[in-house]
Amino acid sequence: MAYIQSYRGQTWLLPPSIEDMIPEDHICFLVESLVESLDYREFDMKYAGAGHPAYHPRILLKLLIMGVLDKVRSSCMLARSARENIVYIYLSEKLTPDFRTISDFRKNNPELIKEVFKHTVGFAKQEGLLDLSHLATDGSKVKANASNRRVMTKEELEALLRFVEEELQEWTKQDTIEDKKFAEMRGFDQLPKQSKKTIQKAALYYIKRQKEKGERFKAEIIETLQKAQEEIENEGLKKVNTTDPGSRFMKNKSGRIEFSYNSQVIVDKAGFILANDVCQDAVDNRQLQPQVLETKDNIGELFEETAWSFDSGYFEGSNINFLTENKIDGYIPDNNAGKATNEYDKKNFIYNEASNEYICPENKRLIKMFPYEAERNAMAAKMKTPQAKGMYRLRQQIVEPVIGDIKENKGLRGFLTRGIRAVRAEFNIVCAAVNIKRIWLALQETTKGNSPILWQSA
Repeated sequence: MAYIQSYRGQTWLLPPSIEDMIPEDHICFLVESLVESLDYREFDMKYAGAGHPAYHPRILLKLLIMGVLDKVRSSCMLARSARENIVYIYLSEKLTPDFRTISDFRKNNPELIKEVFKHTVGFAKQEGLLDLSHLATDGSKVKANASNRRVMTKEELEALLRFVEEELQEWTKQDTIEDKKFAEMRGFDQLPKQSKKTIQKAALYYIKRQKEKGERFKAEIIETLQKAQEEIENEGLKKVNTTDPGSRFMKNKSGRIEFSYNSQVIVDKAGFILANDVCQDAVDNRQLQPQVLETKDNIGELFEETAWSFDSGYFEGSNINFLTENKIDGYIPDNNAGKATNEYDKKNFIYNEASNEYICPENKRLIKMFPYEAERNAMAAKMKTPQAKGMYRLRQQIVEPVIGDIKENKGLRGFLTRGIRAVRAEFNIVCAAVNIKRIWLALQETTKGNSPILWQSA
């Protein structure tokens, strides 16, 4: 038995184009068609005239989307792929942006990236791929790019910011920093013992990083600490993370509490993500209304015959009233259902709808009423019906596989970027990639792989 003959040293008489070396039904051509169909006039105006040339946004968008599809999200790995991987060389049009260019583009262009996601929804609708008979909504915690140990109070932040602004440069020139040196820091003596330890540890870390990165690091850390101060003042927080001030302590499904963001998706019965968001709330109940409105904006209209299911985290009187006013057939289980109760639990009170009041177990009127009580009771009663239970079981089959796809197949178990605007952009790239993959699978089935898949503008 002989080996298959190889031709390592042989050259081509007519060198093929890179495109010819990629299978014609490869998903990269769908990515390319999508990105090429976007409107870049705003960027064209921004980069017109003199100055150093910039990479066209289409180059960086194609790399970012293809990277998510291949579970390659690191900007360093994407930069390497643009030099070594034939698919990425094709998508980057033989240009080789460095990792910082890719990372900065992802962080600084959330509006454009949002349009990419909306474009995928519009195309799926145009091609008749959406199934709006049932929509399902859910939230999932995603770990922030932040250390759980880097937490500070308002007073600690103020002291550390003064140190960075006034003394970091001078202290960096010294070979060693003795503990007694910290006593010279303005406001240090007034801090509690534990706060002093926190400041010392942070200051020594900043000195080390300043020596490694130079003056640029000082500007970066001042910006981060100022953002942390704004978060404390604007959100009324007692403590904030100094690595990513926008992140919040949240409990994930495994029960671990860590700095995270709350990602939201609305998925149709065919598995397309119609709307998404990332928020700083640990609970979901304030996300129902904005997600419904964004879905309407993305697909153009909502239909009365569409069933819409949510988990118990969205069970809120104002949410139920919102669904009723918008004629949406909603299904939300009571988040208190099945919990242990006592004699005076709310379930044992009788509601009189005519007088809009409750009668307690001792047959006395309850004076204080909660808003939207009739709506809450109506939804709780609705969810006890066999039809509603069936609808809710269907919800798990719609939205949970998509969340699993995002975390497992697309690799989003933690954000790479920091700050609410940046993580929203990062999540939009992932959601766009999910939709593109689903479109590609649907169109491959239609064409049976006999022709290249091209994107038509929605």
